[in-house]
Amino acid sequence: MGIFDGAFIALIGPIAIQFCGSAYAAQSIGCMLGLAAFPLSLGPPIAALIFKENGSYTLPFMLAGVSPIVGATLMFSTRFKKIRRLSVE
Repeated sequence: MGIFDGAFIALIGPIAIQFCGSAYAAQSIGCMLGLAAFPLSLGPPIAALIFKENGSYTLPFMLAGVSPIVGATLMFSTRFKKIRRLSVE
């Protein structure tokens, strides 16, 4: 996951500029990092609690993998829906 986290951090700037424009890039980066602070802060203690109950990190790793898969699926579905809508028009 380390290499993917590095790619995520490297892409925050270009994504912020693409969606919000260069005039609001700093505010959008701050907003994205601020929103990411909650799950990044709460994830390890929750994983520790699950490990304490089950004695295995299998469930925490599976739960950590579900979120990016759901997010990627939603992004791709909106992209294809937009392409389909443009082709109909």
